[in-house]
Amino acid sequence: MQHRYFGAVATVLSAGAVFGQVAPPQVGETGMPVINDRQVPRLMESPPAWGRYVDTDYRDTVGVWTGYLENGVVVHHKYMVSAQEGRRALVAVNLMGGVLWEDEGTRGLTEAALTAWRTAATKRLASHELSRALRGMKFGITATLTSEGVQVVLEGDRADLETGFEVLHLLLTEPVVEPFALETWRENQLEAAHAVRRSTRTYFAEAVNDAMFPKGDPRPRSLTPEQVNAVTLERAQAWLDRMIAGAPIEVAMVGRVPMEEMREWAQRYLGSLPARRRPSAELLDTWRSLVPPAGPVSAEYTIGSTRELITIGVGYFGPDAVDQRAVRMLDIASGILTERIRARLRARAPGVDGPTIAGGSVALTPGSTYPGFGLLLCALYAREPGAVDEARTIAREEFERLAAEPPALEDVRRVGADLDAKRIKAAVVPEFWTSVLRSWTVTGLDLVDHQQGGVQVLTATPEDVRDAVARVVQGEPDVTVVLRPRGEVAAPKNTVVPAE
Repeated sequence: MQHRYFGAVATVLSAGAVFGQVAPPQVGETGMPVINDRQVPRLMESPPAWGRYVDTDYRDTVGVWTGYLENGVVVHHKYMVSAQEGRRALVAVNLMGGVLWEDEGTRGLTEAALTAWRTAATKRLASHELSRALRGMKFGITATLTSEGVQVVLEGDRADLETGFEVLHLLLTEPVVEPFALETWRENQLEAAHAVRRSTRTYFAEAVNDAMFPKGDPRPRSLTPEQVNAVTLERAQAWLDRMIAGAPIEVAMVGRVPMEEMREWAQRYLGSLPARRRPSAELLDTWRSLVPPAGPVSAEYTIGSTRELITIGVGYFGPDAVDQRAVRMLDIASGILTERIRARLRARAPGVDGPTIAGGSVALTPGSTYPGFGLLLCALYAREPGAVDEARTIAREEFERLAAEPPALEDVRRVGADLDAKRIKAAVVPEFWTSVLRSWTVTGLDLVDHQQGGVQVLTATPEDVRDAVARVVQGEPDVTVVLRPRGEVAAPKNTVVPAE
């Protein structure tokens, strides 16, 4: 399972303001400009100097414009009209590096540094001052960890977006880690570190990562209490300064804002950032190259309480995200395998055919952060120790069956249609494109294929699905993980099994 650094999203500004009008604005009692009866905060003494585009490109088949700024920043724009989103636009700034730069001595510094963006604090304006200045405005800024590094996202209405760019510029040139924000982060991380180890189910993803990734590398693993406590304010600030000074930057701008406006704002507020290396797969590979295990890996963990279910994982290394066709075929296979395993488990008579086994969820996580570590994984749950071997056997038999025999055409069509319906639903929001464009120069994904991905899942044949599974399922499972509750006793019959 690919380690995912998502979920810690915090909106730190609830709004934005109009900025950069042609006519000289009036001045209100507070000394701030007044435009359309609203006072606009003066965040900079003067706007930053314009950057310069050294090259541009436009892919008319997908409507994506790309600009290469002289300072190394790469910018993409896609105009997108969505009835649900109105005049909303997203600007996703992807700073590459962060966790990929960390080692045992620096693990956790990237996540600690993110507090500067989550609280929106700068050298000249503390978080409470900036929040007060922007009260009632219509844009927001979020900060998250991504598979390539750190993502800072500006989201807002077109009328207020330039002020959002101004704030974004400040947060990319003079962000500050505030003491209270760091301590809040520390408390939350310590609680999370303890909470994840209380249950076999919550620790499952961590156990899979621990089993499949090289020992001694802390990056694909969650933070430990010792790593969290080792972070100091000075070290977090120094790490943040390193990121804003030299991390390669790729930007995705998507929404109902014309290209001419967006590229000019990017030219001024992002083109004026310090010079850095342009993003590339070759550069990122120097930070993220890990070697998968040479043979099958099997690991067992004892965790949680005696009232927990035993959690079993059986998986095979799969494709990276850039191999879109293989990913789609294995997504179909995952749906079929899930249906088959659950049907097989329902057909068993509990207490007659053996100890209770439940679950049977199969999913593909393509390799992303670390190429070569995609994983096609089946998760099963058992109430009694005697069910573990049978659960592993059931998973392996169903993987091998699909690798040898094409599934029924109606199964392929049904699962493919369901996947395409989910794709269509996701494609109407800007996040569908920002997630790809923010790292497009690194991944090299086929943008036309990304836009028209439904064609492959709707026209897939049973042989396509079988062949995709056969390329992955060869011999013993690559990864087998068993998480047992402490005490090795059967879970009570009323123990809740994860919903199917």
